[in-house]
Amino acid sequence: MNTDISSETELSKNIIKSINFIIKYHYSSPLENQNTNKLTQLRMQKLLFFAYILYFKNNKSFLFQENFSAWNYGPVVEQLFFVSKGKTEIIFENNTFIIPIKEKDFFILRKKIGKYFVFYNEKSTFELVKMSHDSLLWKESKRKKTGVILKKDIRNMFSKK
Repeated sequence: MNTDISSETELSKNIIKSINFIIKYHYSSPLENQNTNKLTQLRMQKLLFFAYILYFKNNKSFLFQENFSAWNYGPVVEQLFFVSKGKTEIIFENNTFIIPIKEKDFFILRKKIGKYFVFYNEKSTFELVKMSHDSLLWKESKRKKTGVILKKDIRNMFSKK
């Protein structure tokens, strides 16, 4: 397996853990969900966005350092897009992405977002696209034409009471 990644598409360890959490969570879900909702790049980007938001809402810190760009089909981590561009599914060997997730890291993430994440994992890919388009964060970034969903906007949205 080739794991060489150029510096402009380098992914942090935390996003790799997050991607592997989603892969493992997805493939441990009921078989009908796995067959209906293949783990494509589009689906991974949406699940990653909702995991990122859920994590921030519940922990008041960010799951990983990468930013989301506001693309036409919703929020996208550009580095991940370029690493996995052209692949039908976003997994590599042994249902992992670049490096396998440690059991400890999987259980930490499952504890912090798992009970909320099941809701999103059961949705179809296009339901996730629609939900990401309904997100005020994505809408504001598109309206402002910043191209990026800013961390300060996420903080502001979820610090309101």
